[in-house]
This record gives sequence, structure tokens and C-alpha cells, in this order.
Amino acid sequence: FFNCVQKGYWQDVNNIKSYLKWLGERLGYMSMDDWYKVRQDDFKNNYGSGLLVMYNNSHYKLLSEVFPEHGWKPWLFGQAPNGFWHSQENRNWYMNWLGKRLGFQKPEDWYEATVEDFNNNCGNRLFKEYGSYVNAIKAYLPDHNWCEWKFGNHRDFWDKKENRHRYLKWLGEKLNFTKLDDWYNISGQDFRENYGDGMLQMYYD
Repeated sequence: FFNCVQKGYWQDVNNIKSYLKWLGERLGYMSMDDWYKVRQDDFKNNYGSGLLVMYNNSHYKLLSEVFPEHGWKPWLFGQAPNGFWHSQENRNWYMNWLGKRLGFQKPEDWYEATVEDFNNNCGNRLFKEYGSYVNAIKAYLPDHNWCEWKFGNHRDFWDKKENRHRYLKWLGEKLNFTKLDDWYNISGQDFRENYGDGMLQMYYD
């Protein structure tokens, strides 16, 4: 409760643990995961500013060093450390975690992912790296042969004519069309049942 702790006080990890135990009780935290809710002002208003400065104001760096056994996830804090999302390894770490959280077991399961899945699980910063959640998934599993039209939100995908051509090639193969005249047998239902209804409405009335 002194305005300034003695020099070297925060160098002792036992002092840090004692402070964090006290702060957690003060904030009403009941489990380690409650620390994901902590904010910089919680330290500032409770005599811990100097401690946080030692860790570049990063809650993740502080807690992961003092309690490494917990297996902290940086993205679950209010903000991941600066530069965290620039690393492909870190992005893959997040995608592995998200896939398990969503119950995905194979690459095709990612077609069910939505923008909300990322936003609701602290992954919206990925969009700044990739531009879209679809690009994030493709970068995570680059060796998979993706059919972008199977994703739920692919409006921008249809803007490129070459993408529409690629879809039609895929659709023809799926419908076992072997010659151009086979396309006379196509129906709106074929597009609706094969992820192409949006393209048809947006570009071909």
C-alpha cells in the first residue's frame, strides 16, 4: 500500500505471486481463467503499475512468466502482445485452438466456420493479416484443395470472373457433364444444391 515499493521488490517472484494473489481476491477472481478479464487500470488502481511496466504492460507476459503451468492463450486477454499476429506460428497456434473449440476434426469442417466464430473467439485481429476469415483458413491449411464457394460468406469471391469459371468447371465435373451440350440440362436447383445460388443471383439474374 506504499506509494513506491523498495528497489528490487518486484525482482522476487514470490513478491509478485503474493501481490497477484491479493489482487485476484480484490477483483473477485475465483479461477485462473478469470485473469483473462484483467485490465491495465486494475493494476494502476491497485498499486501494480510498476510491476506491469516491467513486462511492457503485457498481462500475458506477466502471467505466463509467473504461472507458466497454466498454459495461457494470449488472444484471450483484451489484446495480444504487440506483433503476436505477425507470426505464422502464432496464427497457427490460434487456429489449432479455434478448430478444437469448434469441434472441427478434418479440413472440410472449416467450411462451416463463420465470421462470428472468429469474432466471438478473439480472432478478429486475424482479418487485418489476411483480409478475411476464408484467407486465414486457407493459410492455415495451405495444402488442402479448397473450394471457396463452400464457405458461407464468399460474396467477394464471386467478383472475380476466373473464380466463377473455376466454380462452373467444378460443378460440371460434379454433375458428370462431359461435353458442353450437357449444360442444357442444368437447373436452378443444381446451383442451389451446390453452393452456386449466390453467384447466379448476383451476376446472372
